[in-house]
Amino acid sequence: MRKFILSEEGGLSKFFGGTVDDIIRNYGDDAARTLDDVFAKIYSKSSNIISKAEGTFIVSASGAEVPITTIQSVIKLVGEGKVQANEVLKYLPRNLADGTEFRSVLQQAMEKKGVQNIAKQAGKQLSQFESKFLLKNCFNSSYCDTKPILSDFYSKFNNVAKLEKFIPSNVKIIEKSNVAGREIINVTLEDGTPVLFYKSSGANVASTGKEAGEWFVIPGFAENGWFFKTQETINLTKGGNKYLTDMAEYLKMNGIDLLGK
Repeated sequence: MRKFILSEEGGLSKFFGGTVDDIIRNYGDDAARTLDDVFAKIYSKSSNIISKAEGTFIVSASGAEVPITTIQSVIKLVGEGKVQANEVLKYLPRNLADGTEFRSVLQQAMEKKGVQNIAKQAGKQLSQFESKFLLKNCFNSSYCDTKPILSDFYSKFNNVAKLEKFIPSNVKIIEKSNVAGREIINVTLEDGTPVLFYKSSGANVASTGKEAGEWFVIPGFAENGWFFKTQETINLTKGGNKYLTDMAEYLKMNGIDLLGK
């Protein structure tokens, strides 16, 4: 039995016919609802779809015609985990003939599916500390809306970049924790900016260059517990921001005991 009611327009039912239950099962309710909405919009405007002797096609904003069977196959294969979304989405229209967003909506549905699969496969139970700093639309290192997260993270340090000198006594520790074997602290810098610093284990030094004992800033955690660490966040304590770099170097040499004292 379906856990949610399909739209009155029957987007999924029209597009997939008798296989709609497989789509709901493979993607989960939230993602299936997203697909249902976009396919209802396809059928709501005659300009979006065209029938020919060789089959039915979806019409893009540029006038390109994509066989429905192709889109059905893409969704089915991604749903079954046989291909990755980023391998196939680029071949689908960005927008429908009437201007409706298409590719980005499919991507959202596939990312929601990613959350469902992660929960089943990893069974990760986030700690209370991790849950406090859970990032929006970030499910794991492969499915994460990194651009807005990085943009917000960089902007919060605008005033920090103007600070003349890192002074340990001016940094206050709000909370300490240990996550996945890594020491991590939530601090407020001397201008009041809150930030997470964690101590690297050095486990992936060959691929990341992060050596054991080095400290780095992160904006938070993904749904599966992944520390949001990218080259951009690493660069902040590798010279990209002098104050944060000085603080990271201090922590490596002296630890956290004298912060705020």
